[in-house]
Amino acid sequence: MTGAPQIETQELFIHNTVSSATSLAFDDRYLYFNSNAGLLCRTPLAGGDTEIVMTNEYWQIDLTPFFSPCTTTLNADPFSPAIFRLKQSEEWLLFVSRAMPSLYSPHTVYAYHMPTGMLKAILRDQDDSSLDAYAVVGDWAVLVILDFLEGDPNCQGNSIVTMINLATDERQELYRGCIRDAFYYDPFAGVALTEAWIALVRRYSDALGGGSEIVLWNRQTNAQQVISSDDYSRFPAMSGDWVAWLVAPENHEIGPDSPEYTVLHQISTGWQQQLYPAYGTDEPHLTDGRWLYWRKLANPEPWQSVYDLSTGRLYTFTTDSPTFSLYSWEIRGNTIAWSLHEMKSEDGIPDGYLRWRKGADPTVLMTVNPPPPPTWWQLKSGEPGYRAYGLENLEIPSPSPPEP
Repeated sequence: MTGAPQIETQELFIHNTVSSATSLAFDDRYLYFNSNAGLLCRTPLAGGDTEIVMTNEYWQIDLTPFFSPCTTTLNADPFSPAIFRLKQSEEWLLFVSRAMPSLYSPHTVYAYHMPTGMLKAILRDQDDSSLDAYAVVGDWAVLVILDFLEGDPNCQGNSIVTMINLATDERQELYRGCIRDAFYYDPFAGVALTEAWIALVRRYSDALGGGSEIVLWNRQTNAQQVISSDDYSRFPAMSGDWVAWLVAPENHEIGPDSPEYTVLHQISTGWQQQLYPAYGTDEPHLTDGRWLYWRKLANPEPWQSVYDLSTGRLYTFTTDSPTFSLYSWEIRGNTIAWSLHEMKSEDGIPDGYLRWRKGADPTVLMTVNPPPPPTWWQLKSGEPGYRAYGLENLEIPSPSPPEP
């Protein structure tokens, strides 16, 4: 008789703040993460020494005195340079290196080939005149850019959508228009990419009533279709047959009694469902054409909700540390990785942990620990920000078979 698989939780201790700015990515060998001010690091999933992949180009500091710079607090200055916004495909890792962790700052977007260690810059902003967002699938990346032009009041700047083949450096500009046109594609609201589609956020000018919508762009035909029905959709995620995005309430006054919600859209059938995760969650995440989940940024907790879209079943991913806040987490293949943040610390610098489990289906990995007891929910139910829990299993329609 075969028993249940023995799942081991690996751990990396970080004497530094782990927060909502922590990004995680991994292949079959390494867990990548941004640490401190201006470091991109990796640690072996099988265990071993952590190493620096790249230091921030805008930050000059001697790392020699530090035994392990990736896991040691180097600089607590909130205006230090930063590396963040990790996005990945199976082989490529995209990230941004900024002179300051602010919206407008000189910055460079890099592509790192995880199997070979090749690093290349794919976008540079030397004078903090642009905003950008990116996504990657396979060898292709999409960049959505707002390039502001101070000397052109009639246009104000260019709205640009560009595809880049990271293996060959081929570029395909899909769209270029003025910011003052009827609409522009908003990088501040995100972008998503699959082998077949791009999900963009089209924002309309105030003269036309403002608002934004989710546009699906067919990569083969360049045909476009609007799939959102509200006036404030943003932060799309996409994988396989699925698109999800975040919607603000109609009055745009976000709070515990009027939370943001997620729309889940099936491309093949057009089926949509509004979902109401806990108040304080960020935009939806979709991976492997199967997993839909969120991170909780306000009042972080030691658990998170996740859907298996192959069955419609709702799971609760619970860590083994109920006194720590669960921030970033990622599901890919047979691995789950997450970051934890200590609620309080004696020296004023909260300790953090990166943890991961691998080697089994995520439905097994995420249920190693039991969910919180009913008394925990009762304790939290009266606190602000804990009122909006409206998730349950989904009944998902099957896609129609192709016509003969």
